[in-house]
Amino acid sequence: MWTWRERLVSAFVIVFIGSHACVTLVSTQHWPVLSYTMYAFDLSNGLSCPVTFGVPEDDAKPEFPIRSRDIGMSAMEMSFAFRKILKFPYRNPTFDTLAASCPPAEDRNACATRQLAAGALSFLIGRYDQIRHDDATMPALKGMRVYEVEYVGSSGNGFEMRAKHLRAEWLRPGAASPK
Repeated sequence: MWTWRERLVSAFVIVFIGSHACVTLVSTQHWPVLSYTMYAFDLSNGLSCPVTFGVPEDDAKPEFPIRSRDIGMSAMEMSFAFRKILKFPYRNPTFDTLAASCPPAEDRNACATRQLAAGALSFLIGRYDQIRHDDATMPALKGMRVYEVEYVGSSGNGFEMRAKHLRAEWLRPGAASPK
């Protein structure tokens, strides 16, 4: 003989599995989170995201994308942080202070965004230098840049870079801007 608790648990399991089976049979969206745009990507037109590049001290060497291993943090976190800085600078608690220090003739939003991005790049180059201290194969950097990089699907199982647009730059004090 089943106790009332066993009956309650059994009824819950049957209702739970049965309701999901019905949803599967009638093909309706039972869980609304499945249709949220944050979980859906239309990759037919490509993909765009901020990517950080290192600018080597040697002008003969090309700039290169900064990877997770180069700075000791996730590239996804870095991309998300720069997306937030570039798209929503006014959400940063220091935005008003930074905007107040901008020249009156300049766009406050653009000026504060540039300062926020420069601060983030300065922080990242510090992390890069810490890791480079233990790995002599990493090139010395005179700065970092953030590009909005557009990718398109390739014939293989990946993406190819279509274009990149400079969004922010930070160079060490005294470093000449590369051509």
